Amino acid sequence: MKKIISALNDIYQKTDVESSLYSAFGELLYSAVTPAVPFALPAAEKFDENVAQENGVTYLCVHRMTGIYYVALKGDGRESRNYAVMLDAVIGSGEERLRDDFSTEEKLRLLLSGELSSVQKNMFRAHFSDVKFCHYMLSLVTRTREMQSELKHFLSMIADKRDYIVTMDERTLVYLRAACDDNEEYHSSYEFASILYENVKEELRIDLTICTGGTIRSFQELSGSYEKVIFTYKFGKLLSPAANVYSYNDYILIRILSDTPKPLLIKYFDSLLEKNGSEVLADPELMNTAEEFMKNSLNISETSRNMYIHRNTLIYRLDKIEKETGLNLRVFGDAVTFNLLQILNTLIKGE
Repeated sequence: MKKIISALNDIYQKTDVESSLYSAFGELLYSAVTPAVPFALPAAEKFDENVAQENGVTYLCVHRMTGIYYVALKGDGRESRNYAVMLDAVIGSGEERLRDDFSTEEKLRLLLSGELSSVQKNMFRAHFSDVKFCHYMLSLVTRTREMQSELKHFLSMIADKRDYIVTMDERTLVYLRAACDDNEEYHSSYEFASILYENVKEELRIDLTICTGGTIRSFQELSGSYEKVIFTYKFGKLLSPAANVYSYNDYILIRILSDTPKPLLIKYFDSLLEKNGSEVLADPELMNTAEEFMKNSLNISETSRNMYIHRNTLIYRLDKIEKETGLNLRVFGDAVTFNLLQILNTLIKGE
């Protein structure tokens, strides 16, 4: 990473090109300028030879042994792209990419990143020709590098010989857990992730977030699966910051709406919002209550028990939400509408 930071500083001092360094999850690691160049990772298909341009920013994907990083350069014209290509050559992001002596973990890290060309993917395909892919896709993000080391050791102790554990960056692990056996005890990747989270908390007592991208069933699905958990992590933290386990399936609607023009999102939002609904959306207590109520299948007894509040307190809050928004969360259709309002509100704010 020191080589990347040095290159960003050199380019800024010599050309005044503003740039910042981010992790694959969009966390700012370093910036040559203040404020940092904004980051909103483009879709994998928009990258051409490690470079993508979108909304006034040029992105360079950098592969290192320690993980995958992104450099964001201000501007999205030809000049900015040329600087990105030059920076790619200076830091040598591709210098370690296709060595024959790469370990299985290193090959998987490059495949999961989604940045390899079809030719490069085929070069790795032979290595996995004997693997029957049917694996849960999980990303596990810890608060510190030290926690990641503990977590990786723990996973290696419980992993099956068909499982894969991949270090993506200094805080992120990918765990590909073999599934689809006749005696498989879990019904979904989310169920497995939830139980894994509780086991890790009990054994290691560390802070982490787990995101699931569903089940990988072929070699071809590897490259897109990591993008799914990055997306899930981003919007999971925005919409449900108190949660620790997120499933991509819960955010597919957001994925669809995220490509909708903002004026149209505002139109949808205004058509659904009634009375003083905006006040409810800005109230952390009411929003947390609504989220827990929906997470517990609209069950009042289960929700009040999990939130450690009296049943009547929960009913009072639900009544208040209904009074201000016109939506009775006890009714499934209204609960779906309320969830849509929350999603639209987040996308409109652009947070």
